[in-house]
Amino acid sequence: MNYNTDDIFWKYIKESGKNCDKINEVRKKYKKKYGPEKIKLIDELFNKYYSMIWAKLEPSFGTIYDEDSNGFREFIFYLLSKGKNKMDLFLEKDYDLNYFKDISKFNVEYKIEKKLFEERSPYQLVQVFETKDFGNMLVIDNDVQLTESDEENYHEMIAHVPINYFNKDINVLIIGGGDGGTAREVLKHNNVKNLIMVDIDEIVVKAAKLHFPNFRETFNNPRLNLKIADGFEYVKNYKGDKFDVVIIDSTDFNQSIPLFTPEFYENIKKIVNEKYMICFNADNINWNENNIVKIVKQQRTLFDYVNPFGVYIPTFAGGFYSFCLASNTIDPIKSKIDWDYYKAKQLNLEYYTRDIHKSSFSMPKSLENKLEKFKHVKENKYKSKGVHYIININSLDFELLNNEKKLDAIFIEGIKKGNMTLLEKKIHQFKPQGLTGFYLLAESHCSFHTWPEEGFITIDLFSCGNPLLTKESVKYIINSFDSKDYTFKKINR
Repeated sequence: MNYNTDDIFWKYIKESGKNCDKINEVRKKYKKKYGPEKIKLIDELFNKYYSMIWAKLEPSFGTIYDEDSNGFREFIFYLLSKGKNKMDLFLEKDYDLNYFKDISKFNVEYKIEKKLFEERSPYQLVQVFETKDFGNMLVIDNDVQLTESDEENYHEMIAHVPINYFNKDINVLIIGGGDGGTAREVLKHNNVKNLIMVDIDEIVVKAAKLHFPNFRETFNNPRLNLKIADGFEYVKNYKGDKFDVVIIDSTDFNQSIPLFTPEFYENIKKIVNEKYMICFNADNINWNENNIVKIVKQQRTLFDYVNPFGVYIPTFAGGFYSFCLASNTIDPIKSKIDWDYYKAKQLNLEYYTRDIHKSSFSMPKSLENKLEKFKHVKENKYKSKGVHYIININSLDFELLNNEKKLDAIFIEGIKKGNMTLLEKKIHQFKPQGLTGFYLLAESHCSFHTWPEEGFITIDLFSCGNPLLTKESVKYIINSFDSKDYTFKKINR
């Protein structure tokens, strides 16, 4: 008999016995029988049930129990051991039809008028509630995604902030965002010629079309190319035209976990143009500062510029939420935005403004201090505009310091050692002794003046070329005079 992964999983659970006490022993047996790839799929299915069970219990137990505790894990094993039918009944059961609780650092209760939609996809539980004060509310696995009252704050900031760094026609990719809110805002920009949106769950799209009129028309826009697919795999295998802006608008749990891996962002870098911007949702600024720091730290190993920015979203627990921009080519703080180009679009917005764009990058002092060491410091390829050497050499022979031919040969060879380009030279012989010379270089200049009667020469060399080669030039010139009685000063310009 051929079993699919779901069949094998429940067979695996059954053989694990009461409360799954023998699960480790059975796991070894199944790994040997079916191989590591099948075990990986079984583990993923376990994690899926783990997330769904916690999503169901969190409103009641989230303030008492920790979902990562051993006790909760044992409780999961207990529920699974009762079989698939009871598990399905458990997951479909409502706890309270009148209030929806969003559990985090504190509880937020939403007065529910009625449930408008509930459907479990292969990935998650999708619900829509009509609330008394906030309009319709989208909930995924017991986590509030948006309400009609303030969804504009979220969607305008995740879309307009990255797009406004471009005053040309662009291609945009959205990973997630199946509700259509981010796509709606992206498509307000007439310079967005193509938009691909990839969401793994068509049930989210279905719920949005049915119960969120503000998103409905988005899905009819001819510039939108909607793909129901795994965003991680889509990016990994993409071969089409490159993107200028990539927006990751996802949950931060369950199927979205791969979207937070370095591998995902490395794959994104392969499908973007030279000038690009990546934007993704981050975390709550009020109480998750350390997580934001962790995000920035990881992203700075992948990108030169990583900048969180804030948004006020009242119905997100805590209210002060953040997104993050990442790029190797656009510094969002120092790059100028063509505000005339943006103004000409005459967008009708609720939250985003030019001033909010600028101020959104200002973080609370405590967070700013933690992020300071991860700021990008622009490095000139050679650390400076140029390097200037002032050299004084003493204890030299009169004959050498009064010999134009020998001195000229030293400086010409020194210029060659520095890979500098001679444009013109002028050497003057004084009476009764002494020389002064000037070499005009494409990289700047080299000059000298001698006092033969004192055995002294001073040299001035400035080059905007490769400083390592300039250093070789200086070494050659100093060594050619064969004196240990010298000083030099190096100045980075």
